[in-house]
Amino acid sequence: MSVHTQQRSRGAVTFRVAGVLVAAMVLQACKPSPPPPPPAPKETTLQKQTRACTDDVKLGLNDPASLEVVTVKEIPLDNGGIAIDLDYTAKNAMGGRVRGQTFCVFKEKQSVVLDEENRVNQVRKMMRTMNELGIRTN
Repeated sequence: MSVHTQQRSRGAVTFRVAGVLVAAMVLQACKPSPPPPPPAPKETTLQKQTRACTDDVKLGLNDPASLEVVTVKEIPLDNGGIAIDLDYTAKNAMGGRVRGQTFCVFKEKQSVVLDEENRVNQVRKMMRTMNELGIRTN
């Protein structure tokens, strides 16, 4: 086989490989795209209220990231409002995990904003302020 025939043969192989690569890229582009992910489930009012309550509780913790919710109970109030009974654990100043409980009160069953006029919410806020001032309450 002559040198000229070998070069032509290599050129043909290179051309075939290039053709296969182009065909593969075209086929890849023709592949249907995957379906979009399903929409995230909507948060219930109780989940939103629980988040509002835990966000408020975290403000008074030494290690807010350590908060873990144990149980959540919904308590209907006579005035049409709702209270959330939140049992949780969190780390104290020494790093030990301790258990806590609090109530968060909302003016209406569908409200996701804490009732600032409610005494339970006011006491939690006052305790937080006292801790910020260096007055230990426990």
